[in-house]
Amino acid sequence: MNRQRAVAFASSVAGAVIVAFDGTVLTVAQPTLRHDLGASVARVQ
Repeated sequence: MNRQRAVAFASSVAGAVIVAFDGTVLTVAQPTLRHDLGASVARVQ
């Protein structure tokens, strides 16, 4: 694999990890957000 392909592959993997992590953080934080903001599930989403 040449350098350009390796950089493209690493960037793609990093992007996928960030998206997965973001979804996990929001799922974990949602109950606290609902409670603190006094909002419904639909409004928090």
